[in-house]
Amino acid sequence: MLRIKEESARHNIGPLRRNINVPFYLFKFLSPAARPRLRFTIGARQELGGLRTWRVDFTEVVRPTIIHGTNEEDLPASGHFLIEQSTGAIVETMLHLQTDAFVADIHVRFTIDPGLGLWVPAEMKEAYSAPGGPEGNSGLNAANPALEGTARYSNFRRFQVKTEVSVTIPK
Repeated sequence: MLRIKEESARHNIGPLRRNINVPFYLFKFLSPAARPRLRFTIGARQELGGLRTWRVDFTEVVRPTIIHGTNEEDLPASGHFLIEQSTGAIVETMLHLQTDAFVADIHVRFTIDPGLGLWVPAEMKEAYSAPGGPEGNSGLNAANPALEGTARYSNFRRFQVKTEVSVTIPK
């Protein structure tokens, strides 16, 4: 996952250095190691694209935080997961970070790919803005106040590898 994050970060546009804008990044927050670091609350039931979901909000409460800034400072995260009620599939994630230098929101929607029979990312929207404080390390300021982007994903394919071994026994 780290190599994918770093490779993706090479293609970012704008002054803000980041490597958290990967569609599955927030799943890291659901790992057994990360869960005790977060406070979860069950939100309202929501309907999304005809699916009945539960909203599960989270706030990071333990330091050091999972996400760090460019100077290794703690960046406490919050956000939510929308979880489909009948299957437990995650159909939406939202990550929120706020510092003196920037505010970041990364919102990912997932859809079922009928050809694969798997949930895959459909769209990721990211928005970064300067909260009005000093520039800090973000590069966002009065002259460069916001950065927004949308990525849409399609044409997922299943890759397979077939290997064969043939052993010849000398006679």
